Amino acid sequence: MPEIFTICDRYTVLRDGRFIESGLIKDIDEHKATELLIGKTFINANLKEQQEPCMKDEVLMSVKNLCGETFEDISFDLHKGEVIAVTGLQGAGSGELATAIFGATGVKSGTVETKNGKLNTKSILNVMRHGVAMIPCNRKERGILPDLSIRDNNSAAYFTLLHKKLIISNKEETERFEKNRKKMEIKVGSEKDPITSLSGGNQQKVIVGRWLETNADVLIMDNPTQGIDVGAKYSIYRLILELASQGKGILVFSTEFPEIYQIADRCIVMYKGKISGTLGRQEMDETRMMALSTGTKMEVRK
Repeated sequence: MPEIFTICDRYTVLRDGRFIESGLIKDIDEHKATELLIGKTFINANLKEQQEPCMKDEVLMSVKNLCGETFEDISFDLHKGEVIAVTGLQGAGSGELATAIFGATGVKSGTVETKNGKLNTKSILNVMRHGVAMIPCNRKERGILPDLSIRDNNSAAYFTLLHKKLIISNKEETERFEKNRKKMEIKVGSEKDPITSLSGGNQQKVIVGRWLETNADVLIMDNPTQGIDVGAKYSIYRLILELASQGKGILVFSTEFPEIYQIADRCIVMYKGKISGTLGRQEMDETRMMALSTGTKMEVRK
């Protein structure tokens, strides 16, 4: 959205196939544009600032000296109720770090532990059994199961990890989906429609709901709002903060500073495969983050 304020003179807003408003770009700002697009009024304040502190001392995940093909010597602790953002420029190694922690790509050395013990990062199922879930980036290639229905996509992780019965209950599947539909305001005609019939934002909400069904303690979210509309973004931001308030630990991999500032307690910045610095909540600003992302020396806490 920011680019429209620098290259356009006029705006026209459509929502749900209907004309909403038009006018001069100079007469609106990004906050007003967001309200027009989603049809809701938001308090003009940061979502994180509106939340009561919920981080606890208990460590849910400890990463020690983790090394892979594109990253090395990564160490940090994720606490109960904490949201950590991990960022960096393209090629910094953050994307590979996300998949490595979940067991989807290889690790050369180092360890990842949860309260349930050390993870076998060569096995996604082992990682899931230790209470870790992952919402991957690029939902079309890594997230949705395009040949399955909305309801079946919602239940996929539950079937892999928790389903013990011989027969699948249609009633239980419907109840499972309805719970997530209401929680995340998923706009859907029929749960039996193909997942590809949904908009990108609603597809992403189904994927998030899929992993919530595993009741994981730690959620890894790799660019969770990539390619979705601004209304769906705010829904996911609020969900992340709600999950943190429930005691979940959340790792969000993102390259967008406004997004990071909406949700994060801390931000780990990577440069050339290493952690170049860690910013606390009060230290976060776009200048510091960019300096760390590009290897520029600044006086920031590591």
